[in-house]
Amino acid sequence: MVDHFVQQFGIKEDKDISSNARALRKLRTACEKAKRVLSTVSKTTIEIDSLYDGVDFCSAISRDEFDEINSDLFEMCMETIEDCLEEAKIDKGMIDDIIPVGGSTRIPKIQQQLQEFFNGKELYKSINPDETVAHGATIQAAILTGGKEVLRDKVNHGLKVHDVTPLSLGLETAGGDISVLIPRNSPIPTKKEHIFTTNSNDQTSISIQLRACESGCFLGKYDLIDLPFCSRGIPKVHVSFSINIDGILSVEAFDMTRGNKRDIHCKEISSCGGGLSKEEIEKLMHELEKYEVDDEENLKRMEAKNSLEDYAYRVRELARNARVAGKLYFTEKRKIERSVEQAIDWLDNEQVQFAKASEFEEKLLELKQVCDPLVQKS
Repeated sequence: MVDHFVQQFGIKEDKDISSNARALRKLRTACEKAKRVLSTVSKTTIEIDSLYDGVDFCSAISRDEFDEINSDLFEMCMETIEDCLEEAKIDKGMIDDIIPVGGSTRIPKIQQQLQEFFNGKELYKSINPDETVAHGATIQAAILTGGKEVLRDKVNHGLKVHDVTPLSLGLETAGGDISVLIPRNSPIPTKKEHIFTTNSNDQTSISIQLRACESGCFLGKYDLIDLPFCSRGIPKVHVSFSINIDGILSVEAFDMTRGNKRDIHCKEISSCGGGLSKEEIEKLMHELEKYEVDDEENLKRMEAKNSLEDYAYRVRELARNARVAGKLYFTEKRKIERSVEQAIDWLDNEQVQFAKASEFEEKLLELKQVCDPLVQKS
């Protein structure tokens, strides 16, 4: 949508705003609001005061136009669903319910394509798309802790939520071959076992490297030592991979040719190639505690910023409303518009990213002191 309106502005005003960060930010905000409006109406208008070089911008867009300029993105959504079904090795006819996740699933075209893809099956809309992930996390927490109340709820009855491994996990053996032990999308907790052997005569040790198969990422390695002097292929090394409910991978190995009398020494997975040492983990934990305070401050800052932005745009719309504006003197209407524009310009300034929550709250208070008496009068 942003690209579309950048072109529209260029055609109307013969000005290129594609490299102007402030103008693009204003346009992106307006497009986001228009996208939401088009989920409920067939046509809307984008209006931006002083978009670029003091030039106002106004342009209409219909739902059909919105669908057309975003058609490639909508098709990508369907391709993702096809990939998910293929990886899960299930047919779309086996799907019981389709649960939309995320605000963009409110777009009528996406809903239409979903229903067509699943042969006209109705979407499950009893759960707010913005809350679906949190709802699933709640069910998973109830399953893990043995909670009864959440699972007895008629909406949740019969639902099961599984964590899965995002990548296949395996071992790199002689010759650079990778043997997959835990396939991608395996539900966790899980445990897989495999038997390995030596590649040459009188080989007394095996070095096996752990890999995340799709990415090729090196996770670490372990060495099995003190193997008996035997011809190749005779020693049997039992290797097991297990992932617990917290997603932590454990690897164990022992020499089967000596029975249970002696376990093969298995070195701790090294921190080479991406693993973390105990000291590094402790350092990260300390940093996490430190940043928790910053996270709270950022949350307060965002809430204050959103409050100011919502109030400013709401009051501007009220002032423009014919019924309300008719009850205001021209000077009063201009006073509201001027105050609101000052607040919006301040929000659009690049330096606002460094502003604190108290500054947003102060700006909101100043704006309310000007606008509230006049709006209440109307």
